[in-house]
Parts: sequence; structure tokens; C-alpha cells
Amino acid sequence: MKTIYIDCSMGVAGDMLMSALLELVPNPHVFLEAINGLGIPGMYVSCKKLSRHGSEGTHTEVLWNGQTEESDNAVFERKEDFQDETGGFAKIEHIIASLTLPHGIKKNARAILHMIVEAESRVHGMAIQDIHDSRLGTMDAVIDVLGCCILMEELNPDRIFSSSIRTGYGENQWGGKILPVPAPATAHLLHGIPFYSGDTRGEFCTPTGVALIKYFTDDFRPMGNMSVTKTGCGMGSRDFGIPGGLRVHYGHSEDTSGGSTS
Repeated sequence: MKTIYIDCSMGVAGDMLMSALLELVPNPHVFLEAINGLGIPGMYVSCKKLSRHGSEGTHTEVLWNGQTEESDNAVFERKEDFQDETGGFAKIEHIIASLTLPHGIKKNARAILHMIVEAESRVHGMAIQDIHDSRLGTMDAVIDVLGCCILMEELNPDRIFSSSIRTGYGENQWGGKILPVPAPATAHLLHGIPFYSGDTRGEFCTPTGVALIKYFTDDFRPMGNMSVTKTGCGMGSRDFGIPGGLRVHYGHSEDTSGGSTS
């Protein structure tokens, strides 16, 4: 059976997974043309090869009118911070519904983004409709999720397995606040799946990355026997001073057994 194995030993973020999957498809430029042709105003996705501490992979960037957003973490904020009453998840659902994409891709994207906003609502003690976006941060997450859903549809694996997720540890500054690692929304999304901190300080995973892994993964387990035909490596925007990258192996496996690592 066609199998994807996602190695999260160096963490996971939305852009990292999209970049790794992009290396697996036969014609990456076709994907870039497709996602940039969705008609989302001001949005442009670019990619480049990146080498870091002995690891080489692809790094994707989402540009909004030529500007980049640094992180997809803490992407939803309070309703009163914004005047636009069409913001937040309702706006995101409207944007997705308007796109010319297969129903399955849009369904997956909505479900994953709902996981993220639900996690934010839980940790902030707010109703989902009162959670609004911090503009580019949210839209970066939307594009990362859409991109991963499009690429997963093209790769069409029979099964998807993942390793335990490395989270990092310590603190992270966001919007003038000091947050623990993993961040509150990330920690909520990690419920029910295996993870560990590792021995390097820093934020190795984001809400978007964890939501994507949690949604698509059939089982969390060691890799086991697998005939790998291609490996993609997605590089994130942060440099922790060690070899990094999210590796995704694509190939065939007859082994559907094996215990979960949870």
C-alpha cells in the first residue's frame, strides 16, 4: 500500500509540512501555479532550497503584498481587537468556500482550521465566534493548511504514519507576552497523541503543524518496514543551531500492524 511516514523528531509547523510534501510531488511548479492561481488577494507562495547545519530541504514562504509573517503561532485574537465583523473563523470559512477546489480538499481544510480555532477558544475561555484572527498570522495558517490538503490529495496515500512530535521547551515571546513551550493552543492540540520535549530549548512545533499531523495521521508509531521511493524535507523559518527539517518518507509498506507509540 502507498504509505507516508512523517518524521517529527525535529518538530513540525505548517510551512515545514507543506515544503516536505512539495518535494514529493513530481511537478512542484504545477502546485505553485495552482495555489497562486486561487485568487486570494495579495497572496503569493514561493519556495527555495535551503541548507542548514548539514540538512538540505525546501523552504516555502507565504507573502502578503510582498510581506512575510514570522510565525503561525497564536493566530487568533479577541473579537474587540478588530473592527471587521466578518473576521475570524466565519471569514476563513467564507474564503475557503469561494475557492475553486475539490470538495474533499475544502472539507479537510475546514476541519483542520476548526481544530486550531477550537483549541484557541478553549485555552482563552471564549466562544469560537468571539475568536478573531490576527490578520496575516491566520491567513498564513490558512494557506499552509490548504497547501498541505492539496498536496495530500495529489499524493493520495493509503496510510499515513507519524513519529512522536518533538515540541522543544522553554518560553516564547508573542505579542509582548511570554508563553510557555509548547504554547497553550499547541498543548491542547497535543492531547491524545505522543510527544516529547527533547533537549534543545526552543519552540519546535506550532498549532498549525500539530493540527495537520493529528488530522492526517492514522497511527503514531516507529517507522518499521517500508520501501521508500522518495523523501521530502521541509525547512522551517527558525534556526536552532542543529540539523533541522521535517522529513516525510513516501513509498510502499505491507505492514499495517505495529503498536502506537502513545
